[in-house]
Amino acid sequence: MLKKKSVSVIIFFFLYLVFLSGCVDNQNDKSFESQSKTIQSLKIENSSLKNEVSNNIKGIKKGETVDLSGIIEIGKDLYPGLYDIQLLSNKEHIFHYYANEQAFEKKDSREELLIPNENGEDTNIRKNYVLKKGNIIETDTTLRFLRKK
Repeated sequence: MLKKKSVSVIIFFFLYLVFLSGCVDNQNDKSFESQSKTIQSLKIENSSLKNEVSNNIKGIKKGETVDLSGIIEIGKDLYPGLYDIQLLSNKEHIFHYYANEQAFEKKDSREELLIPNENGEDTNIRKNYVLKKGNIIETDTTLRFLRKK
């Protein structure tokens, strides 16, 4: 009789484990489904952000201008091309031109001095400045970029 009770208890315990594993599998399925929805949502959001960032590039046509300041990366913030770069403030200013990201990280720049136009000379502008993809301009004042080509 004891043997039958032990077998019954073992069978009952086995069935109980099978029942629990079914519940866990069901919860895992729900968790997996939830994670899958979250991943899909994040992919959509990521795609949307990429489009938003790519639309932030300043695409101006020949003869148009845009005013920018800070760190300006050509190809990301401003289209490559031929530009006149003009000082808008009435204070002398130096902006830094970097050939690429590595030069920027090393702070290996060409400094360009712009002086306010007080005597009719073009000291406040750099004419026919070629900006290629990957170039970086760093300025702490607003500069006007006139696209020439």
